[in-house]
Amino acid sequence: PHKFGGKFTAPLPVRAHRFLADPRTDAAITRSVLDVVVGAGAATAPCSTSSTEQCPALPRQASNVQVLQRLQGAAAREARVLRLSDAVGAFGGWEDRPDESLLFNTMMEYYLYRGNWCCTSRFLDNNADNGRVYIQQPPPLKRPRGG
Repeated sequence: PHKFGGKFTAPLPVRAHRFLADPRTDAAITRSVLDVVVGAGAATAPCSTSSTEQCPALPRQASNVQVLQRLQGAAAREARVLRLSDAVGAFGGWEDRPDESLLFNTMMEYYLYRGNWCCTSRFLDNNADNGRVYIQQPPPLKRPRGG
């Protein structure tokens, strides 16, 4: 709470990148996957180059408002897993909800960019960055004023 100015947020669930292939994952989860195409301008796009089936689509650097608008259909609301065609640059930040953006950015910095959840706890040559997931941190997400 001291990092968040007394604000609280729900925990950020982080799963292993191969959890869908893990036999311990509940079948209800593995059967409830919705593909989302990243990088498309339209609200839907072909799910793959060899498919005529349409999937929900997001533009690159989508804001929180765009994500909610594009994924408001029943299929997206009911899916247990959203599988992005490409995660690089998929989310660009917030247009509103400054408190949520502050908490999310702080949790991303602490848990993902600093490597506190994976890789290693090694501290070699007085360098705390040895175990990080990203040696070069991605660009900061956009945030509204007030958070």
